[in-house]
Amino acid sequence: AVQSMWRSKAHFDNFLIVCYKATQVQSVIRGWFGRQYFMKIKRDAVIIQALIRVQSAKQQVKDEKENVSAVKIQSLWRTILQLDSFTIKCYEIARLQSIIRGYLQRKRRSRSIACVVSIQSAVRMFYSKHALQELQKVTASTTLQSMWRAVVQFNKFIRVLADIQVIQSSIRVLCARRRLAGQKKEVAASKLQSIWRSVMHVNDFLVTRFEITSLQTFIRGSLVRIQFA
Repeated sequence: AVQSMWRSKAHFDNFLIVCYKATQVQSVIRGWFGRQYFMKIKRDAVIIQALIRVQSAKQQVKDEKENVSAVKIQSLWRTILQLDSFTIKCYEIARLQSIIRGYLQRKRRSRSIACVVSIQSAVRMFYSKHALQELQKVTASTTLQSMWRAVVQFNKFIRVLADIQVIQSSIRVLCARRRLAGQKKEVAASKLQSIWRSVMHVNDFLVTRFEITSLQTFIRGSLVRIQFA
């Protein structure tokens, strides 16, 4: 009786294992057939989409060819008008920027001079009581101020240089488009020369101002160190 029960249990376990494997095989086969069917449907859908897109593209090209001449003439005329207005606006913006930057630079310079004078007077009043200890602090603050001014001037120079490069690229694009549009070469060349000369003068002025600022910073630092030595 025990052996028969054990054999029946073993047969039942083998039956369960066979059923599980058969189920796995069926799921794999059904998945493969499903993927094949899905790929076939996907290929058919792609072909249909391609045909529809080709037909719509042909229809769109056909519609565009009817009014292409008028659209081209309008676009060229609008481009010429926009380029003319853009050139005038760039020139006016450049002049306004130069005026505003000069005013702000003078204002900042006056404020910085007033702040430096106030700091120097306060330091001199306090220096009489704590000479040796405050000498190091004043030297450090003076060095920090000189380095900060140099960094600020260099950042201003970088921003101005970036603006000039943007203006140069815009002007070059404008000149290239004017050549393509058939504008007069002499007018374009004279404008380009004038703008380029102004840009060169601005670059020379900025480089000279940066060098002068660096030299002033170095001289002021040297004078302060000599004064408190």
